[in-house]
Amino acid sequence: RPQLDRRTRSIVTVAVLAALRAHDELALHAPAALRNGVTREELAEVLLQVAGYAGAPAANSALAVARQALADAGLDEPGPATV
Repeated sequence: RPQLDRRTRSIVTVAVLAALRAHDELALHAPAALRNGVTREELAEVLLQVAGYAGAPAANSALAVARQALADAGLDEPGPATV
């Protein structure tokens, strides 16, 4: 479907998976989002946006899952982590 580019699809997917607390799937899609052009800062903002609509516990656990998934994928960045 051409209406949404891969970057936008990744943003939507990460938000929905975080809201659903689908941690296993989120762990797969967080690194993929970076490969699809989403920045770490944008990924963090998406997960913070989830807090307002799906609750802080869902967003906090999603942030932890995303951080670990990025570390496991070798996508760590030096300095303070946003995600």
